[in-house]
Amino acid sequence: MPKEKTYIDGFDRILHGGFPLNSVTLVSGGSGTGKTILGAQFLIEGAKNNNKTGLFVTLDEKPDNIRQDFKSLGWKITELEEKEKFIILDAASPKVGVMSEEDYVARFGLDVDSLLNEITNLVEEKEVDRLVIDSLPMIAFRTKKGEIRTSIYRLMSLLNEIECTSLIITEREEGTKQISRFGVEQYAARGVILLEMHTVGNELRRTILVRKMRGTNHSKKRYPFEITNQGIEVYPYPDVYHQEVEPY
Repeated sequence: MPKEKTYIDGFDRILHGGFPLNSVTLVSGGSGTGKTILGAQFLIEGAKNNNKTGLFVTLDEKPDNIRQDFKSLGWKITELEEKEKFIILDAASPKVGVMSEEDYVARFGLDVDSLLNEITNLVEEKEVDRLVIDSLPMIAFRTKKGEIRTSIYRLMSLLNEIECTSLIITEREEGTKQISRFGVEQYAARGVILLEMHTVGNELRRTILVRKMRGTNHSKKRYPFEITNQGIEVYPYPDVYHQEVEPY
């Protein structure tokens, strides 16, 4: 099966080569687990290492806030934006009725059909290879309470028809066993990645688990990772102090 490498240290090894090409993978975790960083790094590394075009759809943070956050990690995404290798679709400003000066704006708000139409047009026009949507719970802002799960499942299902490799970010409520906030996202995704934080002594430690990845093998273990000044680094061995790496 063709794979799309992430170019993130250690991550491709536990994925046994990367994400299946043109697949939809759900990235789920609580607050502060590194979901947005993982998504952005997937786009940035693809652009830097293999000239891939990435589309980052922000439903929550305004693009300028995102640029500033990424700058602290040493990521100069404005340079990639000028080359149209990192494209930001602003779906956050319309959500709160604020005018946006961005080049690409989801002008019809956050209903599923119009958002999908905006994404599809950009994917085709800019020949996008990699897509990140951050994050699904924001769609609930414009969706009737009884229709939230149906709308999110519909969006996730339709994204499977778009020919690019997609990471869809969602929230996971702390203290629950649910994989995702609404409990339906994982069923429409080909893969599920869980990011978690655990208290060990007086420290918080982050872990990553590939919960599922249809059609391809992958490691079934939970692995530690850190957010460094260059982004996420995954240690491809369950015990950081026992560096036994699984071959693939």
